[in-house]
Amino acid sequence: MLKSLLGDPNQRKLKKYKPLVNDINLLEEEIEPLSDDQLRAKTTEFRERLAKAKNKDEEKQILDDILPEAFAVVREAGKRVLGMRHFDVQLIGGMVLHDGQIAEMKTGEGKTLVSTLPAYLNALSGKGVHVVTVNDYLAKRDAEWMGQVHRFLGLSVGLIQQNMSPIERQKNYACDITYATNSELGFDYLRDNMATSMEEVVQRPFNYCVIDEVDSVLIDEARTPLIISGQVERPTEKYLQAAGVARALKRDDHYEVDEKQRNILLTDEGFIAAEQFLGVADLFDPNDPWAHYVFNAIKAKELFINDVNYIVRNGEIVIVDEFTGRVMPGRRWSDGLHQAIEAKEGVEIQNETQTLATITYQNFFLLYPKLAGMTGTAKTEEAELEKIYKLEVTLVPTNQPRRRIDLSDVVYKTEAGDLKTFARECAEKTAESRPVLVWVANLEAMSNLSQLLEEQGLAHNLCPGLPQSTEQAREIVRQAKHPGMITVTNSYEVYRMVRQGVPDGENGLYVLGITGKWSAIALECDEMHRTGRPVLVGTTSVEKSELLSQLLQELNVPHNLLNAKPENVERESEIIAQAGRMGKVTIATNMAGRGTDIILGGNSDYMARLKIREYFMPRIVEPEDDDDFSGMGFGDSRDGGQGFAPGRKIKTWKAKSDIYPTELSTETEEALKEAVHFAVQQYGERSLPELEAEDKIATAAEKAPTEDPVIQRLRAVYKMIRKEYDAFTDSEHEEVVKLGGLHVIGTERHESRRIDNQLRGRAGRQGDPGSTKFFLSLQDNLLRIFGGDRVAGMMNAFRVEEDMPIESKMLTRSLEGAQKKVETYYYDIRKQVFEYDEVMNNQRRAIYAERRRVLEGMDLKEKVIEYAERTMDDIVEAYINPELPPEEWELDKLLSKVKEFVYLLNDLEPSDLEDMTLGEIKAFLHEQARIAYDLKEAEVDSVSPGLMRQAERFFILNRIDTLWREHLQSMDGLRESVGLRGYGQKDPLIEYKSEGYELFLEMMINIRRDVVYSLFQFQPQQQQPQVEVEVV
Repeated sequence: MLKSLLGDPNQRKLKKYKPLVNDINLLEEEIEPLSDDQLRAKTTEFRERLAKAKNKDEEKQILDDILPEAFAVVREAGKRVLGMRHFDVQLIGGMVLHDGQIAEMKTGEGKTLVSTLPAYLNALSGKGVHVVTVNDYLAKRDAEWMGQVHRFLGLSVGLIQQNMSPIERQKNYACDITYATNSELGFDYLRDNMATSMEEVVQRPFNYCVIDEVDSVLIDEARTPLIISGQVERPTEKYLQAAGVARALKRDDHYEVDEKQRNILLTDEGFIAAEQFLGVADLFDPNDPWAHYVFNAIKAKELFINDVNYIVRNGEIVIVDEFTGRVMPGRRWSDGLHQAIEAKEGVEIQNETQTLATITYQNFFLLYPKLAGMTGTAKTEEAELEKIYKLEVTLVPTNQPRRRIDLSDVVYKTEAGDLKTFARECAEKTAESRPVLVWVANLEAMSNLSQLLEEQGLAHNLCPGLPQSTEQAREIVRQAKHPGMITVTNSYEVYRMVRQGVPDGENGLYVLGITGKWSAIALECDEMHRTGRPVLVGTTSVEKSELLSQLLQELNVPHNLLNAKPENVERESEIIAQAGRMGKVTIATNMAGRGTDIILGGNSDYMARLKIREYFMPRIVEPEDDDDFSGMGFGDSRDGGQGFAPGRKIKTWKAKSDIYPTELSTETEEALKEAVHFAVQQYGERSLPELEAEDKIATAAEKAPTEDPVIQRLRAVYKMIRKEYDAFTDSEHEEVVKLGGLHVIGTERHESRRIDNQLRGRAGRQGDPGSTKFFLSLQDNLLRIFGGDRVAGMMNAFRVEEDMPIESKMLTRSLEGAQKKVETYYYDIRKQVFEYDEVMNNQRRAIYAERRRVLEGMDLKEKVIEYAERTMDDIVEAYINPELPPEEWELDKLLSKVKEFVYLLNDLEPSDLEDMTLGEIKAFLHEQARIAYDLKEAEVDSVSPGLMRQAERFFILNRIDTLWREHLQSMDGLRESVGLRGYGQKDPLIEYKSEGYELFLEMMINIRRDVVYSLFQFQPQQQQPQVEVEVV
C-alpha cells in the first residue's frame, strides 16, 4: 500500500541515473573516433583535473563531474579490447557502485564488466582500488580479463594470490587497481599490523573497494572472524580419551543435541558416565579440566560429519565451506574443535593455537572510506547490510526480460526410503527364505536399520564402505547368497557386486534400493537427459552429491560431478563450461562454479583456449619438481574467458575429449602446431613459468593490442579454432533454447533464501529460457528442525506413498517462513559478533595506530621519554595521597619503586623530595628520568652507534605484541564470563564494554612500564673481534 502511495523507492533511485546514462550515450559519438593514444590520454587529463582538488569534498565533486566522460572512455576501451560494450543497465550498475551502494544484478548480467567502470574512475586519484572476489582463480581471471581494459587506458593492475612473497604483494598493492580475495586482504591487514619494520608492510592506506558476490563475503562469512594464531602445546592424549568417551555415550540417554543452536548438552547421566569412564571426580576440576575436551568430542561426533562439513585429505582434516562447498585448506576450527575431529578420524592431532591477531570481516571492510558491492541476491539481507555496513541495495534491471520459470516445490515423505518399511519387507522376504539386499544412503541409516532388524531377530550382514580386499568381497557375496540373509550396505560398489553375484528371480535376491526424494531426483535427471535438456543439480554436501551420482550410474545417465573432493574441484571450470550443452547432467554443490556463467550450447571461447593450452603448455612450461597447486583447493587459478578458469592440474594438460564439440580440421590443427613451434623458437623449449604461459593464452584470446609476435600468431589460430567450434555451439544453443533451456534442480532448502535464489539464478541468464524446481523431503534439516512433524503426521494420516510427492503453496510458504526465522537467528548471531567485536575494534584501532606510529617514527626517543614520565606519574600517584600532610607521604617507598624501574637514579634520597609539592615531585622526577635516559643512551650507543634507536623500536613492538596477545586471551575469557551476568539482570554487552575498557587501560599502562623497565635494564654486549688463525 505504501509503495502504491509513495511510489517504488528503487525506481526513484534508477530515475536519478537515467540523465547520466543519456549523457554517456551522447558522449559515445565523440569518444568513438579517437585513436588508441588519444583515448589513453584521457586518463592523464582526468588525473590532472583531480590533482587540483584541495580536499576530499572537492575530489568527490570532481569525480562526479568527470563520471559521464570516464564511463564513456571505459565503454569504448571495453569495445576495443574485449569486444564487449557496456549496456545501459550496466552503466547504471557502475553508478550505483560509485555511489558506495550494493548493485543487485541477476546472474549473467556482466557484473565483472560493470566493476571496470567505478574501478577506473576511483583509481584516477592514485590512492588505489581493491576489487574483491571470493576465490583465487576468480581474482586471477578478472585481473587478466578485465585488467586488459585498465592497462589499455594506462592504469597499473595488480593481483594478490596465495603463496605470494611479501615483495610481490607490496608491488601488487601499489598498483592503481588490485584484484584480491577477501581472506588475502584481511590476513595481509593483520600481518601488516604484526610487522616489525615498514619494509614488511605490504598494504597502502585503504581508499575504495568493490566486492563481487558481496553477500557471500559480508553475510555468509561474517560469523567467522579472521584469526592469525600461534601454536600452543596441549596434551594429545586428552583428545583421544575424550573421543573414546564420545563413542561410548549415547544420544538422548547421555546427551541431547540442539541442532538449531548447533550445540550439545550433557545430561546428569552423561556427566556421571563420562566421569566414570575417565576415572575423574569432576569434569570441571580447574587442575585437571575435561569438560572442554568431552563437549568438543561429542560435537565432533554429532554435528561435524565427514564429506559434509569436512573431508580427510592426506591425513589432514580440511574444512568444507558450508555456503560455497569449496575446501578451505589451512583454515582450522578453533577452541580445540579441530583437534577433537582429528581424534575422531584417527589422524595426527595438531597443536592447539593461541590468537595473535583477529578481526571480523564486518569491521575489516568498515575500514574502507568508500565501500561498494555487487551480487545477484542481496535484497533479502537488505536490513542487515544497511544497519551494519551503511550500504543501500539498489536493484538494477536486467538487459533482457527474464524467461525463467520457477516451478512449485515437491515434498517427499523420506529422503532415501522409510527404514521401517524396509525392515517390514525384509521380514516378509526372509520368511520366504529369500536373500535380501538393502542399499541405504549413509552410515547413520545403516546403523538405524540394523537396530530395527535386531529388534525383530533378523540375521543381517552390515557392509559399510568398500571391501578392503578381494577375499572380503568374495565373502560378502558368499554370505549374501544364504537364504534369509539380509545384506545392508551404504556402498554402491557393494550393491552392484551383490546384484551381479547373487541370482535374482522369483525366489532369488530381493532388492530394496534408494527411494523417496533422491530416487525422484535421479528419475527427473534421466527424463531431462532423454529429451536433451541440460540439467544442473545443486546439492548441499559431498556425501549427497556422490549418492545421486551413484543413482544416475544405476540409470546409465552420463553426468559430471562437481563437489569439494580435490579431483572434482580441479575440474570445476571444465565441468561448468559444459553444463549448458545438450543432454548434459551436472551435479554441483549449490555455490560451486559461482562467478561463472553457464552458456547454453557450450562455451566455444573456453573450448578454444583449452585446445590451445593442450598443445602450447607441454612445450612451453618449465619443468617443476613440485607443480602441485592442489593444496590450495582451487585448481590452478587460470583465466578462462567468459568466467571459466580450468582447474586441471595434469602434466599433459590434456582435457577430456568429450568437451570439444568437433575435431579440428587438418588446416587449423597444422596452424596451431606451427604457432606453438614458433613460440618455442621465440621463448625457448619449456622456458616459461606456468602462470606466465597462462597469461600468454589469455591475452591471445582477447583483443588487447600487442606487439608480441607469438601472441599475434596464437590469436590468429584462436580465431580459426573459435570459428569451427562456434558453428557447432551456435546451432546447439538454438536447440537447447527450443527445449526450454537449463533446468536447475534444488535438492534441499537452505537456511537462507538467498542461497536458494543463487542456485535458481543459474538458469535463464541474459534472457535465455530456463526452469527451476526444488525436491524436498520431511527429513531435510530445515523441515525436520522447523515443524516437519506436523506435515509428516498429515502424510501418514493420508497414507502417502514413498514415491508420491505433495505440492502445496501453503507448504512452500511455511518453508519460507521457517527460512525467515533461521535468517533472523543467524542475523542475531552476526549482530552479536559485530557488537562484541566493535568493542575490540576500538581497542584494535588504538593499538594498531600506536604500532604504526612506532614503525614510521625514525626517532622514538621522545615516545620513550613520554612513557617514562607517565610511569613516574603513576608511581607518584600510587604512593602519595595528596589529602595527607606532606610529612606523612611515603617518599622512601616511592623512591624504592622509582629505582626499581630506573637503576641510574640510585643516588636519589627521600630528603631530595622534601619540601616539594605533588606537582613539583612529578616535574623533578620527569627531569631526572630524562637525564637518566640520556646517560643510558650514551652508554648503549658507546657499544654501537645508533643501537639505542633500534632497541627502542624492538622493545616497544615486542611489549605491544606480547601484551596485546595476552589481552586478546583476557577478552575471550571476559566474553565467556559476562554471558552469565544476564541472569543477574545485567546487560552482558555493557559489562563487556566497561570491563574490557578497564583491561585495555591496564594493558596500555603495562606496555609503558615494561618498555621503560626493559630499556633501562638493557645491557648490550660488546662484540668480541674475531681473530682468524691460520692453520699451517
